[in-house]
Amino acid sequence: TIVEDEKIISLHGPTGIASEYIKLALHFAMFMGYGCEVFYSSLLPQNPIHLIIKDLRLCITTNLAFPRQIEKIIDLNYLLDPLMVEKYDSTFSFNELYQKQLIEVAIDSLMQSKNLHDDIETIYKEYMDFDKVTQYTNEFVDKFFENK
Repeated sequence: TIVEDEKIISLHGPTGIASEYIKLALHFAMFMGYGCEVFYSSLLPQNPIHLIIKDLRLCITTNLAFPRQIEKIIDLNYLLDPLMVEKYDSTFSFNELYQKQLIEVAIDSLMQSKNLHDDIETIYKEYMDFDKVTQYTNEFVDKFFENK
């Protein structure tokens, strides 16, 4: 796992806001000279979702990936202006709903692609000569190390 014996703090709030707080914590930790590991969202690679500050044995995360280990949950909604949150609440709800639906569609598409790949593989697999590929790979590696 990425978290071993670190204290875990989970940040909750509208999508993207927790990532901004993690960015601030990262900059501060780096300024203080602490060793950090950052893990980014696969869907939004500019957004960090986990920050591990090794020197402090601390993990700050944006989700509940480690539910039994979370020591503290910070609700970022309390830090936001309630009037602004109310103003954009329907936008937040819309974005959350369609983000989940799009992720489900993407996962379904990947599953369909995998099934199609498996079907196609059954057609060409019997015509592949794996022994010849292994032989070629071994010869290539031998020639590579002879030239060193």
